[in-house]
Amino acid sequence: IHASSSRGMVAQSAFTGKTIPNGGWNRVGLASWVDYGLSETQQTALAAASDDSAGNAEDSMSAVEIDTSSFFTVKKGCKGGAVRRMQTWLTDLGYDLGVCGTDGDFGPATDAAVRAFQQTNSLTTDGVVGQKTWGMLAKVRQAAAEEAQA
Repeated sequence: IHASSSRGMVAQSAFTGKTIPNGGWNRVGLASWVDYGLSETQQTALAAASDDSAGNAEDSMSAVEIDTSSFFTVKKGCKGGAVRRMQTWLTDLGYDLGVCGTDGDFGPATDAAVRAFQQTNSLTTDGVVGQKTWGMLAKVRQAAAEEAQA
């Protein structure tokens, strides 16, 4: 990181030329538990799941099997795209997220909705959206989409 300072001096970071193994900042500002974006696989899956919004029945969600194995695990306190996607899916299924809605912030209302979904679907009711909860969300959402088309 280079930045100009007063008196014509240039400040240089001690991190110059160094890489961080996880690809993100540490001790500077990015937290490891925050989702800062989707992987290419996740973007492809999300795009495939969104194809039905174009109105073409052959591209509808009923024809798409979503692989949630690479989705981020999210829990209370997390922020980002994965949280927003999970909130959107819960809203699509009729779960109330309160006034914040799909804001990408896993707060108390989202936690309550996740726990309600987990309890309804016989999952461990811990408020953590891991592989099993993501998989069930995709399955229930797909079933709801197929039912709506029938």
